[in-house]
Amino acid sequence: MSGAPALVLIDLQKAIDDPRWGARNHPHAEARARRMLSLWRHLGWPLFHVRHDSQEPQSTYRPGQPLHVFKPETAPAAGETVLGKTTCNAFASTDLAERLRACEASRVFVCGVITNNSVESTVRAGGDLGFSMYLVEDACFTFGKGRWTAQDVHEMSLANLEGEYAAITTSARVVSGYLENVFAAPAAERALRAASLAKAANATESTMLAALLSGAGELLPAALPRALGFAEGVCSLVEQRGETLRYLAAREATRRGLAAVEVLEVAQLGGPMSDHEAEVFSERAISFTLLRLRHFEEQAAKGGAPVPGFAAYRAAVETHLNGAPSQQA
Repeated sequence: MSGAPALVLIDLQKAIDDPRWGARNHPHAEARARRMLSLWRHLGWPLFHVRHDSQEPQSTYRPGQPLHVFKPETAPAAGETVLGKTTCNAFASTDLAERLRACEASRVFVCGVITNNSVESTVRAGGDLGFSMYLVEDACFTFGKGRWTAQDVHEMSLANLEGEYAAITTSARVVSGYLENVFAAPAAERALRAASLAKAANATESTMLAALLSGAGELLPAALPRALGFAEGVCSLVEQRGETLRYLAAREATRRGLAAVEVLEVAQLGGPMSDHEAEVFSERAISFTLLRLRHFEEQAAKGGAPVPGFAAYRAAVETHLNGAPSQQA
């Protein structure tokens, strides 16, 4: 199989919030699954929403019940494929296997609920069918059973699957793997250099990550870091880079430092700031950091000694994504 990786989201419906299930683990699993979904949507890779259509009369997963609908965090967008299943294993009662083969999925990433039920049975079946399965464990959750906690049950399920049926990964690792490919492009050298300069200047982690992400503007849309779950302190800096350019364009002395492509960007954003807008910008607490980021960019554009590749930042990115407050709401 030579196509793009596929994402399969399993049974992420409001029915799983019924208190009768008991105590769960991974309270932020839906946010992690949303991170995966955002990445797949950005890349245009194949994705499949699996919905459980229980045939049990009293089940909250039964069609027609109020909780049968998808959870809003990961609800399908228009045009996305929805597969209704009546069994635990999603392959058994849908044409998921045929669809994965049709799109030549090189790998199949799975997240959803319940880890030791529909998720595990689907991953096992996928492995038996010859698919290269990946379980995104922080985007899954389960419930306690008897004397075992939900985390105990979750970890035992992972142990059952790892190696023989699937590779176990996390949403942060998947995102950092994607970013590693992005920053392997020659056009990303300036961003890597800006991040290196920020790190050498003892800038905060948020500033260093913002230097990395905003400096790759041609490769990464400014809105993507937020969709991938970076914290507000990083996202606000990345998203306001355009305002920094508008501020610099407002004065002749600083306008001369803008590249031709940046002058065009300023025009697309509404032109240079007015005197009043520039005054308001300069009085904002964030303006110092925004201008500092611009300084790192300008220094990076001058070139110099070789800079480390994305591997030097992978650990920081994954640690940040694992703890970003925006992912814990």
